[in-house]
Amino acid sequence: MQRLGQTVVCLFVFIGVALILWLAAAPRLLPPAATPIAPVLPPNPEPISAPNTSLALPNAPIATPRTASQREADDIEVRRAPYYRWLHSKFGGVLSAQQSSPTDAATLDLYTTQADPSLVLSLLGQAVQPYADRYGFNHVRFFMPNAPGSVERYRLAAEASPSADGSWKAFEK
Repeated sequence: MQRLGQTVVCLFVFIGVALILWLAAAPRLLPPAATPIAPVLPPNPEPISAPNTSLALPNAPIATPRTASQREADDIEVRRAPYYRWLHSKFGGVLSAQQSSPTDAATLDLYTTQADPSLVLSLLGQAVQPYADRYGFNHVRFFMPNAPGSVERYRLAAEASPSADGSWKAFEK
């Protein structure tokens, strides 16, 4: 009987050692257990209400990066802002808009509120000649309103450019 008891004890010790070895080696020998994949949901347009604000979604879209030439054009327009404000404050009743041309940054487009050809010479002498070249403009286009019912709201009425001596000359279109 004593021999039977020793055999049972040896059997339990053998099973215990085998179980410990199997638990130690199983993670290396068996494939990893499959983890459930969370469903991908579209982002919620509302900000996440969480105590940590760094986890909240932005309300505004992310702006695309600007090229070097676009950044340079933006810088030029920022430096021209005082001139635009001055034009608006001094000639706000005569000008409906003033901006650099979308096709040429060195061209100033002036949009008048009236179809009066005398405005071209007045604006040329008071607003363009003294200041336009300081803000990088070497050409100015004057747009006047078309008659009511026309397809286009404005027409090109005149253009002006500086001559070799620095005086500006206007040309009616």
